Amino acid sequence: MVCMDHVPLLEHSPARLAAPATHTLICGENLEVLPRIAGELPPVDVIYLDPPYNTGKREWMYDDDRDDWGEFMRERLIILRGMLADDGVVAASIGAQQVHELASLIQRTFTRHRVHMVTVEVSGGKSAGGVRQVAEYLLLALPAGFRPAPLPWALAQSEPRQPWEGLALSTAPKGRWPNQVYPVYVDRKTRAVVGVGDSLQDLLDRGELEDATAYRFSETTAPAGSAAVWPITRHGRECSWRLSRDAILAAIERGHIKADPTRMPGNPNQFSVKYLPAGATKRVESGEIDILGRDDAGALILRSHLPTSADIPTIWTRKEHHTARGTARLRELIGENTFPYPKSVALIRDILLAVSGNKPDAVVLDPFAGAATTFDAVCELNAADNGSRRAVLVTNDDGGIFEQVAVPRVRAVAAQFGVPVSIRG
Repeated sequence: MVCMDHVPLLEHSPARLAAPATHTLICGENLEVLPRIAGELPPVDVIYLDPPYNTGKREWMYDDDRDDWGEFMRERLIILRGMLADDGVVAASIGAQQVHELASLIQRTFTRHRVHMVTVEVSGGKSAGGVRQVAEYLLLALPAGFRPAPLPWALAQSEPRQPWEGLALSTAPKGRWPNQVYPVYVDRKTRAVVGVGDSLQDLLDRGELEDATAYRFSETTAPAGSAAVWPITRHGRECSWRLSRDAILAAIERGHIKADPTRMPGNPNQFSVKYLPAGATKRVESGEIDILGRDDAGALILRSHLPTSADIPTIWTRKEHHTARGTARLRELIGENTFPYPKSVALIRDILLAVSGNKPDAVVLDPFAGAATTFDAVCELNAADNGSRRAVLVTNDDGGIFEQVAVPRVRAVAAQFGVPVSIRG
């Protein structure tokens, strides 16, 4: 058994973890190790879990057949809850056997988080017969207000588009926000937005209407040569605009409003009105979206752009995430081994990028470290974005996992990336 080792050699006290910049690999049962190190670590930003999948197999380096799997996980999740930062994220890889039970356990334990599930393709090809599992699942427990970092490959799959959005808010009835109910005037020939009429609020304030229900959408208020466009759905439902009357007047001056011929069948309006929402306006003002000029109607002409949505795709089908890549990487680092189905470094890197890309100094805890893929992924991600994430890994030595797999891999990766790591038995 390796008692303590360092790559490179570091002064280290057994009573405490190494300095914040030092990655750490610890050998021991996580149920015993986690309470011991809880007070030594700052609040953890990312907890990555790759627990036993409970497949029923006993011939692997570790026993993957537990009758008490639910209780086994519950005990550990409770400890981990006390170690997680308020804005921290839990990411768990799991197979079909226990995905629903684990999702329920995570939701009941991390009650302030919402659980987001991703299906991950982990192998390809066709089986010779019967049924073969080619996917597993990623459960993400995300805190309120969480915004993931964009995954480059997900953005690359998006089509360039314009940032304009429809101005009508069909979910708001006309009486809810009376200052957002008014006609927008569009020149029939040039399609320029030339002005707006009185709002429902204006008429109520002047006493020209007793209540909102008496307000009628009408074409008669439009100036000569213009069409009055009302906030109304193609099904004839009267609603509201997304902007107040004053806001739309300011948007007209800035070229942030445009009109196009209505394409939806049944819409009573001749034109549909679009605007630049707040997020797009900020990107235009910052220069992130290029302004190419103004069109004949006075609206901004903008360069098409890739969307900046940082939503995490719910289906990942990348060959880089296949288990075969994990096996090849492990063989490259330590030679032939018997560790079953090691995770792809690219998969763990993408998970960490999505949940810690906006926090490059995150503390990442992996209490089921197994083949230490998380350490490999943290080092690769730090090298890519000049981050200073710190990996803390815990694994037992069932079947020689710690001595035969985790330790040699951590040594090899630390040497490759030139980073300090403390190994504790």
